[in-house]
Amino acid sequence: MRKKFFKFSFIVLTLLFFSHPALADGQREQARLESLFIWKVSDALELSIEDEQKFTQILRDLADQKKKAITLMKNSVDGMKSNKGHLLNKDLKQYEAAAKSYSEVQSEEYKKLIVLLGEEKMARYLVLKHELTHKLRSLLTQKSVMHQQAKSKSP
Repeated sequence: MRKKFFKFSFIVLTLLFFSHPALADGQREQARLESLFIWKVSDALELSIEDEQKFTQILRDLADQKKKAITLMKNSVDGMKSNKGHLLNKDLKQYEAAAKSYSEVQSEEYKKLIVLLGEEKMARYLVLKHELTHKLRSLLTQKSVMHQQAKSKSP
């Protein structure tokens, strides 16, 4: 099972590596990554069809909440670039609220999934999530460095 996981991870990460440079910005690509993540994790956890449906719905709802919080934080930072005085204070408060909301999503993820998965599968989920996230970040960092090197070499 673990060998299949790493083989699948390698394939996904390879596809990501050679895909469009703006991958992180593409909503379609992000949705595809989320679907692959959900599929792979639910397969690795050997969830029943009913539990897989619940798992998928929980993760998609949480992803939507995270996206909203990230958008609010980004908008706040964009506002901070040009605002001063009382408007700056508003942006700072909006950022704080969005950051709090984002961290609450992580807590909610734990609370909802521990009920659905139980302790053993929850621990496996967290390990899988950590491994995949670490691999993806590492790959995106490498890709960014390669992209920057290619830009600096072009005339």
